[in-house]
This record gives sequence, C-alpha cells and structure tokens, in this order.
Amino acid sequence: MPRGRTDLPELRELARDAAIYFAPGHQGELATALSALADDEERRRAMGDRGREIAAGLTWANCGEVTARALEAAAAEAQDRAVPSTRRYSALISRARSGSE
Repeated sequence: MPRGRTDLPELRELARDAAIYFAPGHQGELATALSALADDEERRRAMGDRGREIAAGLTWANCGEVTARALEAAAAEAQDRAVPSTRRYSALISRARSGSE
C-alpha cells in the first residue's frame, strides 16, 4: 500500500519513490496528494510494488553491513587525516633527537 510521508530527508531516503510527500503541517497538500493517488490505480500499484521491493532490503543483516561499511570508511578517513599530524610529530621528535645528540 502506498504511503504518505512528510517531506523530510530521512523519510525520502527510506521510502524513496514508494511514497507521496507533503510539507510538514500542510494538511491541504496531503489531501491533494491522497486524492490524486486515490484516482490513479496504476500509480498505487506501482508504489505498492516499489514499497515491497524497498522493504525486502531492510533487513538487520543488510543494516549491519551498511553500518560496518560506513564505520570503516569513517575510520579510514580519520586515519588519512591523522597521518600528516603523525608525520609532523615524528619529524619534530627526529629533529629534537638530532639536535640534542
């Protein structure tokens, strides 16, 4: 069954093209969207099919994999940013040692 969703980025990311969207607090937009959807059986069917397709991918295993990839990417990015600092620190230590020896 097609769904109506408030037009928020996190809901668009989740429902994608399987929902109709309306501005938060605008009941008139919701009423217009639902009325148009009520008159379009083919669109309702297509949105329902798409919703089931999206829902099939929303598993705990898939969520875990996506989360793990995001964490790995964030850790790699943090490591990439840390390397220049580590190099600068190592260079300072080397200079300090060579100057004191």
